[in-house]
Amino acid sequence: MKTCNTCSETKPFDSFYKGAAYADGYRPKCKQCVSDYHKERNSKPEQKIKQREWSYNRLYGISIEEYNRLSESQNHACKICGSLDSKRGNNFLMVDHNHETGEVRGLLCSPCNSALGLFEDDISRLQSAINYLST
Repeated sequence: MKTCNTCSETKPFDSFYKGAAYADGYRPKCKQCVSDYHKERNSKPEQKIKQREWSYNRLYGISIEEYNRLSESQNHACKICGSLDSKRGNNFLMVDHNHETGEVRGLLCSPCNSALGLFEDDISRLQSAINYLST
């Protein structure tokens, strides 16, 4: 049994996530308190914006303003298929970038972005797929 440092309830160890850094091998917050924390944190619109801004900057080297300018230049549509729907349950298109150079190429809906990733940005494989679909 272990006592959660947030709700102060004593619960069985399976109510806690494992954590090798802790003496007893379990994290100090119970799973329910961790879940409640993330639900509250993710329900705040300003937190989501901060998270997106941090991700864009860290992963692609662009600011939220640059993302918005890029989206506007594409009429808020996928650069490949023209869809206005991100297909991800939110309103944000995904940032597509060259994995070798890191250069941002544009914004894509989730299916188009996944397709490029699955083809590993290999133009010859994409051309083979086009040829296959053309028959």
